[in-house]
Amino acid sequence: MEEKSHSLSQFAHGLIAFSLTYFILWYGSFIFIPLTWGIFFAFALFPVANWFEEKRFPRGMSILLT
Repeated sequence: MEEKSHSLSQFAHGLIAFSLTYFILWYGSFIFIPLTWGIFFAFALFPVANWFEEKRFPRGMSILLT
């Protein structure tokens, strides 16, 4: 009987964790989606900024140009 109770308890905890994760992602999407796009563009434009820095542009100027 104790094993069945333990299994049910684990299932309940997993269901609660899944539900909380779902609701956090659902209601936090207005933060997570722009953050994800920002990270994507930062990784995509990093080589361009480095190229400008190699051409002797100051760091701030190379960031503004990219």
